[in-house]
Amino acid sequence: MRGVFKSWALFNRNVCENINSLHWLLKEPLIHGSRLDICTVTPGLLTTLYKSKTVSLQQLVEAAGPELTGAAGLGSLLGVRSVRVAQQLLELWRRRLSAEEKSLLIKYNRGEAMPDPTDPFPDIVLSPELGEESGPLLAVSSPGKLSLQRADKTTIYQNVTKILQKKGLSGRPPTVWSKRPGWDGTRPEWRVLYKPPLKKRTADLQWRSPFESITSRLYKDSVCEDPCTSFVPRPWVPPAGRGVVVDPGPDPGPSGDAAGGWIRCSPTCWCRGSGDRIGCSGG
Repeated sequence: MRGVFKSWALFNRNVCENINSLHWLLKEPLIHGSRLDICTVTPGLLTTLYKSKTVSLQQLVEAAGPELTGAAGLGSLLGVRSVRVAQQLLELWRRRLSAEEKSLLIKYNRGEAMPDPTDPFPDIVLSPELGEESGPLLAVSSPGKLSLQRADKTTIYQNVTKILQKKGLSGRPPTVWSKRPGWDGTRPEWRVLYKPPLKKRTADLQWRSPFESITSRLYKDSVCEDPCTSFVPRPWVPPAGRGVVVDPGPDPGPSGDAAGGWIRCSPTCWCRGSGDRIGCSGG
């Protein structure tokens, strides 16, 4: 939850000025930077609201009436003895309401309008908190989608990244090519210059080619009558290794300078490209 509040503090919030929903108008808070928050211009009001547990417009309407003119009722709710101070507070709150919202409150008092809990929440437009930093790389990503209801995770992630990296991105050009002479603003196509790396199989074949250690099932079937399901490539031995056993074991196979080009097709079968076979059923 703490991470959510930190992310929320990275954006400037612009709440919809006119609320057409009576339900959410009555739920409008009076503290913590809301549209009806007058605590910044009235010292000590925040403590008074906390003590009286008065945090929404609905509580003000029930105490001071739909037109917010009952100074005595507000003084009784907040514990304020001065009627003049109560009238000043009500005047500040009335200035924050639009004519349409005042009309909704009057209809609510007459019983002509009732709050509907199914009304959608008023939209809140977000904007990145960049301070004095600016630059082409700090442009708002998807500004049309940057609101509480329409923003997706990609839009939020892109703008949060710019906010966190605003010091390094401030004043930087979109690409280093913009400083090159003759640049016409076209972004470079890196895929034209990019050469993908070799695949592992291609690199392995290129390494095995000089050592005559490449084989395939089709090649084995053409030189050996015994169907082979698996094989072990035979290491290449230079001519100087005359008389040296290449693969010691129960069936070492060819050795010395004659071992070049031989491949073990099975535990008892050795094949070579010339058609020679050792230990095969047909050789």
